[in-house]
Amino acid sequence: MTDQTLHIHRIYFLIHPCCWAMSDAPDPDYLKTYGVLSSEWYAARNLEREVNHRQKELIESMGPGEAMVIYPIGDSQPMSDLINAAERVLGPRCIVLKSPVCAPPAHLAEMSEPIRHFLDDKEMAGRQEFWDVVPESLRPEVEQEIRDACEVIGYNWSPQALKVVQGNRLYAQEITDAFESRGLIIDPESVTAEAFGEGFEQCAMTWKLMIPGYLGWRNPIRNVYDLSVSGYRTLFDARFTERIDLDGDICLFLWEKWHGLPMAFVQRAAERLADERLFTHLPLDAGALEVWETRQAIWPSNDSPLRAENGVLRVPVKSGSRKYSHCDDCYVLGAGYTYDDFRAILLSAKISTDRS
Repeated sequence: MTDQTLHIHRIYFLIHPCCWAMSDAPDPDYLKTYGVLSSEWYAARNLEREVNHRQKELIESMGPGEAMVIYPIGDSQPMSDLINAAERVLGPRCIVLKSPVCAPPAHLAEMSEPIRHFLDDKEMAGRQEFWDVVPESLRPEVEQEIRDACEVIGYNWSPQALKVVQGNRLYAQEITDAFESRGLIIDPESVTAEAFGEGFEQCAMTWKLMIPGYLGWRNPIRNVYDLSVSGYRTLFDARFTERIDLDGDICLFLWEKWHGLPMAFVQRAAERLADERLFTHLPLDAGALEVWETRQAIWPSNDSPLRAENGVLRVPVKSGSRKYSHCDDCYVLGAGYTYDDFRAILLSAKISTDRS
């Protein structure tokens, strides 16, 4: 441990900021598999370059009580440039994470109650590889967290969430060790943090989700849109207006699309594995609503996965835990509302679990 100490009151999490820089042109198989147009790929690539510039500007402006945690992706020149800029400006206040993570066995996705099989089948192919990256001192804690979650939400959730728990726990430990060895001191009751990177609704929300809980922080790590990149076409013509931090860990993001049409995204900024899914309750009688997930409208639709009862549409709140395979990235377009009216409806909307 260093003899010098420095008090840190704010931490920025830069998560996977250079995804599009990892290739010079879109992979035709990627475009076909995910239904992405070449123009979308290049638009996201160009946006990434603009955002990387803004991220460097932030780094240059950071004060002595601020630190940055970087989650690298790939070995592109833009990724190296961001790391070099942060290390040059911040010195020991720049922490570049190196912990490996490992996905659970892929065949779990084909099973019913996959988490029960993962916990009970000690000989399952690929299971030991998942645990090998977790230090022995942490394995009982991680396994108990999974078992405790199953007592609340059952065993039938996406095994992708196992990697999320593993990764968040490893990153939390790496951050703790780095802060201690570098003499960086934080007050868990008052430290604040923000995250940004790629995708805005994906890795930038997932890989910091559980860290405050593991580190005992009072405040969640909230996401910043203007320093992030999304590949979703519904955002390409949208002008970001504001993030509103609601009660608890809920964040409301608002945009204006063409001709002033309002759009919203509701996110849970922090979560435990055992937490139940949340839903935003929106009235259907005052104006037309559309809900878009990834690249398609899922409401209104004859085969919509969303549910409406008594004139109220229930829209899942983004969790980031990857426990849910469907309807996790829901953008709500207020097609029949003014911006102010739509904003007011979102601010007064009930947010609850299925059981509350």
